[in-house]
Amino acid sequence: EVATGGLEPDRVILLDVEPATAAARRDRPLDRLESRGDAYRARLREGYLREAAAAPARIRIVDAAAAPETVAERIRAALGGWLV
Repeated sequence: EVATGGLEPDRVILLDVEPATAAARRDRPLDRLESRGDAYRARLREGYLREAAAAPARIRIVDAAAAPETVAERIRAALGGWLV
């Protein structure tokens, strides 16, 4: 809120995946934040999921554990009610 003056996006797609799945997909070295460990990433994920639960009209959660084509279809489905 401080950085944006309270501005928020109208719509958000939260791509949710277990930290272990995300780690298995990573094909590059960890950056500074990613190097903080599994417990940090788990807390970060839970924080995002809490934000989504608090604003379901604005934030849609998409299960991103599947193949890219399936995730893309889930994103399109999640956006379906928003795109008019």
